[in-house]
Amino acid sequence: MVDIIQNLFNGLLFGSSYALFGIGFTMIFGVMKRFNIAYGATIMAGTYMGLMVLLYKGPFILALILCVIVAAAVGVMVERVCFRTLKNPSPLAPVMATIGMLILLEEVMVRITQGTTFMFPSPFGYKTYSLGAFYFRPDYLTMLIMGAASTVLLYFLIYKTRFGMAMRSIAENPPAATLLGVNMDKVSMGIFAITSALGGAIGFMVSISTNQITPTFGLTATIKGFVVMILGGNRKHSGRHHRGAATGRGGVSGVVVPGGGLTGTCWHIRSSSSSWCSDLGA
Repeated sequence: MVDIIQNLFNGLLFGSSYALFGIGFTMIFGVMKRFNIAYGATIMAGTYMGLMVLLYKGPFILALILCVIVAAAVGVMVERVCFRTLKNPSPLAPVMATIGMLILLEEVMVRITQGTTFMFPSPFGYKTYSLGAFYFRPDYLTMLIMGAASTVLLYFLIYKTRFGMAMRSIAENPPAATLLGVNMDKVSMGIFAITSALGGAIGFMVSISTNQITPTFGLTATIKGFVVMILGGNRKHSGRHHRGAATGRGGVSGVVVPGGGLTGTCWHIRSSSSSWCSDLGA
């Protein structure tokens, strides 16, 4: 029983990153009706910048700040190249453009790194702390805190600022928002910059927790964010948090459960999946 609770706790901590990946997808797709396949590649670009700072013995805060800046810059570049230059395209044109951008950015990173998996140094060390019968890692706890803080900031941005009002008006009725003076291009660029910066910060922490990064990290982040967006829906932010935590619980339980064997592992994954389905059907 202790093992099960421990894995649920680990899944909650690690699953917060999946929830934020899903929020990034939803802010782009739910507001601008644009599906950005290259979202994970922008996260990867920022994370590699953070890795470079850490490898040169730079401070953790500087690495995180540069990671966020580079991810936001690449996100704006994706918006300008793959979306803004396509005037009144078919629905599939931006999707294909972002797929091409994902392949391009990954190939550039493969050429730079020679396809090597880099060990990601952890500024938190590799200690595990105990709380009674349970254990937790400081990097997992930091991800949960960052996730909670990011969620509060996003809520404030969306519901308490003029920019958030413009976002919501575009999501509800784009033609009416345009007639009321909302600049669609500026809002689109702002959304891409914010979601990419958020993704870069979370991708940085995920790489620290896994102690490695590969050029395919962007594709992995894209798939996880896409899954959470589908399970949580493209409107309610609470849905992404619940499904992100569930995805984290399923992933951790499927790997960590001691003595469970193949049957125990599959049972945990199926259990999480069935809970998603029953929750979606409610």
